[in-house]
Amino acid sequence: MKRLYFVTGMPLAGKTTLAKKMGEYVPDAQTISTGDIARKLIAVSKDPNSLTEETAKNDKYPDEQPLRDALAAAIEASPKFHIIVEGFPRDEEQLNWVKDKYWHYFPKIVVADVGGPQGSYDTLYNRARMRARDEVDRNPALLVMRLHKAANNIYGLAYKARQMQLDVFTINTLLKDVDLLKQIAKVIVK
Repeated sequence: MKRLYFVTGMPLAGKTTLAKKMGEYVPDAQTISTGDIARKLIAVSKDPNSLTEETAKNDKYPDEQPLRDALAAAIEASPKFHIIVEGFPRDEEQLNWVKDKYWHYFPKIVVADVGGPQGSYDTLYNRARMRARDEVDRNPALLVMRLHKAANNIYGLAYKARQMQLDVFTINTLLKDVDLLKQIAKVIVK
């Protein structure tokens, strides 16, 4: 039976880095990026510019079902035992989908955190300016709107996941201690 680890968190909190590091320390693991899946879906969609405004307002992708279908297909097709899904779930609706669809895989929710919503805006804003991947990263007003919405979603999501009796781990991604990350990865996969 596969083991699923869903790495979620605010934009720019270090989800991708954390998922990659977990993949290095978890045996027989594959990392699936929902951001990569979404970008592929948008590339073949009719309106490739629809992501920016919609993501900034809702911190989720405009058309949810194709993303879920593609993610489910990637999980089912993976030959690996440990599957690390980066960037999902982002809200309670997605969390319910994870629990309903994958409860038999005993999913674990890993929250990438930078020290709470209030103290993290400066850190996240500086990361956004360095990354500058899209319009939201370059536009302070859109970024603040996105971060505010995401903070409400993510911290509520962790609470809801605990209520659903899912295993939830919160990891401060500002820590650069590799040995600590190895220990955390070992605890998560038990």
